[in-house]
Amino acid sequence: MSHTDCCGMHLTSDFLFRLGDSFQSLFALNAVKQLYSRQDFSSSLGYLRMRHAADPRDKVYGVLALAPSQYAGLLRADYGASVEQVYEQLALLLINRTKWLDILSHVAPNQPRNLNVPSWVPDWTVEMGKEYSSDWTERFKMITKYDACGSWTTTDHDHTSGVLCVKGLIVDTIGTLSIRRLGSYKKTQAYRNQLLDEMFEIANPVATEYYHKYHGQRQSKKEAFWLTMCGGYQDMTRHRPEAISEPHIDNYEPFEEWEAWFRGPRTSYEFHNDRSRSVADSITSVSKGRAFGRTAELGLFGWMPKNSVTGDLVTILTGGTMPIVLRLHNGHYSVVGDAYVHGVMDGEAIPPSASLEYLELR
Repeated sequence: MSHTDCCGMHLTSDFLFRLGDSFQSLFALNAVKQLYSRQDFSSSLGYLRMRHAADPRDKVYGVLALAPSQYAGLLRADYGASVEQVYEQLALLLINRTKWLDILSHVAPNQPRNLNVPSWVPDWTVEMGKEYSSDWTERFKMITKYDACGSWTTTDHDHTSGVLCVKGLIVDTIGTLSIRRLGSYKKTQAYRNQLLDEMFEIANPVATEYYHKYHGQRQSKKEAFWLTMCGGYQDMTRHRPEAISEPHIDNYEPFEEWEAWFRGPRTSYEFHNDRSRSVADSITSVSKGRAFGRTAELGLFGWMPKNSVTGDLVTILTGGTMPIVLRLHNGHYSVVGDAYVHGVMDGEAIPPSASLEYLELR
């Protein structure tokens, strides 16, 4: 029996081309799945955050299909559960499965929440806006580059509805914050100069004074300032062999070129060499959604969540590769967001012998 006799159709070239085109979307979806199967699940959620879903629960359920095998069975689709329940359950399951608090880095800074979820649970329905479309995703790549919690993972925590109790350490409080932010760089030249002047005033980055030291660090305030500016990475694509707080800066030319570019008329995003461009990219990534600041007692420089206020607490939580800024409310804490704080990004503030306390997050 011929194919025509069986199916009643002729496989013309035109038909075959149209058949091939119909599979393109399936091939594309499979390519996306292969890409995100190599990513941490929380990162996949972050990368796809700007995508829309008719049902907010599918912001989670849809990405689960793209998750690596270690997340298989993490959460079953249940459309009988509320959106708030699904999001909180996902956050808790990720903490239990991974023993890390990376999910806290996905709490959107200064964005009005659409849902009644605890502060430690990301609201995936929040529209991030065009400002975050690319640079925000770069922030997720930085999470794995740091180890603020040192050897501590989130193995000892308690949870009741809406409440997460984790062990941690209060490092300091925020003492000073810049009023202006780098933002999307689309600012007037006068604004940009005022911003940098304000940051220099906060840090006073002179080469003749030492930065606060843990374990014998000997960076100057000038070195600490510029390493804070770029999140400790002059080139995010390269592996660093030592703690961020240890190396010295031998060549300030890339930073000086960035400063001249930032203060100038800036008709283009061009630099004289790749190293300066890498510094500019690092500054863009680490500053997104954050404001420059200094802690009150220790004088640590950092990029704090842009919705921080003076008096907020800089903490290191077990399982947190990034410092987390918390706000005290009647004996419990709310999550403001994650931060880059120079000098504590490699576990310096929380040695194995540290005395930790339970912090109640709501």
